[in-house]
Amino acid sequence: MLIEHRHRILGGPLLMRIARAGILPIGLLIAAFSALQATPVRAQPSQQRAQIPDLMKLPGILNLGATTFRDGFLPTNPDCAYFQYLRRNAWNKLHDKDGHVVPGFKNLEIIAPGEASQLACTTSIKVFGGSLGFHTIIPVAEVRSTSDPPGIVLQDNGLGFGDIFLAAYVQMPPVMRDGRPIYSQRFELTFISPAGKFDSTKDLNLGAGYWSINPYWAATWFPAPKWEITWRAHYLYNFETNKIATSLIPNVRQLFRDGQAGQAAWVNFTLGYALSDKFSVGLTGYYLRQLTDDKLNGQSYSGGKEEALYMGPGIHYDFNQQNAANINVYFPVEDRNRPSGGFQLNLVYGHIF
Repeated sequence: MLIEHRHRILGGPLLMRIARAGILPIGLLIAAFSALQATPVRAQPSQQRAQIPDLMKLPGILNLGATTFRDGFLPTNPDCAYFQYLRRNAWNKLHDKDGHVVPGFKNLEIIAPGEASQLACTTSIKVFGGSLGFHTIIPVAEVRSTSDPPGIVLQDNGLGFGDIFLAAYVQMPPVMRDGRPIYSQRFELTFISPAGKFDSTKDLNLGAGYWSINPYWAATWFPAPKWEITWRAHYLYNFETNKIATSLIPNVRQLFRDGQAGQAAWVNFTLGYALSDKFSVGLTGYYLRQLTDDKLNGQSYSGGKEEALYMGPGIHYDFNQQNAANINVYFPVEDRNRPSGGFQLNLVYGHIF
């Protein structure tokens, strides 16, 4: 395949402009469990606000392992592309801060399918030597939770739209050597709007209920012909909110004033090998770590930070110069304060106009 088409197809406009492929409310599952461990309190003295469990968790819609092969490449010329991606998560247990299985559920099964549509456009505007671009993503998802009696039942919010993403990015031109690209990088700033379906009486919502900012740095390095190392390093800042959701604590909205989910960082990583110009295989994964404690009513809650390491095989295939796809399967290596015990399946298809 010609280098110009490698930048155009393998380079990411078909697959890697998916800034948010984790379209499932993972953090809210743990938030719901936190409510189970709390003793219901009455809305009387103001000091009882401190007895609310840690219901402020990271957004469920995060790009956890969705962007993999050749993520550092995007077109540097004006262009637009449409993306459709699917994700299915399956869990059968919850892990606490020490990585131990949380009791209280019998034959727990959490299934979370979702899809999202994205439109990304690179412009002719130059910024620091790179090309300025914009994109938006509109996700649709559903969460289904079941457990056998006398297991605890979590109330979900059904099928609906997730939070909408608006982003601006700068794609830098690739570094060339001996007629082939060896390195390319991109910088992006994403705003997550609380437009998703949210019901304060439900335990599992599709929207987070607050604004977030998510900058990242994506890069791909070809250390040798056919080999690639790709990473995307994220940072997440969550703003304060006056929204809270649970069906398990009476009068919780009378006790709650405001809250803020902690800051977090994570990295998606890929070690890939090209079997041909069209087909690549590799080891893919992501590592997530929450950096600061969640806050409720001005108080920090220790012991609630999330951490996760997932890895698994991935493949990339170019159908032609305008169509391509990625498939990734992830299995848990480490989970803390998060659902676990199952797998994640990602399927991404993209088309350049």
